[in-house]
Amino acid sequence: MIGFVSPKLWALLKVRVLGDAIELEIEVIIDTGFSAFVTLPRKHIAALGLQSQGFLEVVLADGSKVEAETYTAQVELDGDLRDVYVVHAESHPLIGMALLENCSLQIDVRDGGRVLVEAL
Repeated sequence: MIGFVSPKLWALLKVRVLGDAIELEIEVIIDTGFSAFVTLPRKHIAALGLQSQGFLEVVLADGSKVEAETYTAQVELDGDLRDVYVVHAESHPLIGMALLENCSLQIDVRDGGRVLVEAL
């Protein structure tokens, strides 16, 4: 999969997320400091028809802890469908290191740089 680096130096990819109702192509930020799978805002969770799996305590980058609602879905990454946990967060969608397990990640860190994710 090929993405790009934004002017804010975000490593961006478009991934296909499959829910209970539909599938969506969603632009996500690759967050190497996020150890889980995917975060999505409520509008995407509702559109996908995802059902709540309960709440999970999440540790944020600043060390604070919050309760976040979780869901399950599938994400297509480099042609492979992966079962994932989705964490509700009202921010730009993120993918974390759990989703990138067994992948190679290369980022040319400059505005317009290439982001490459390949299965190992």
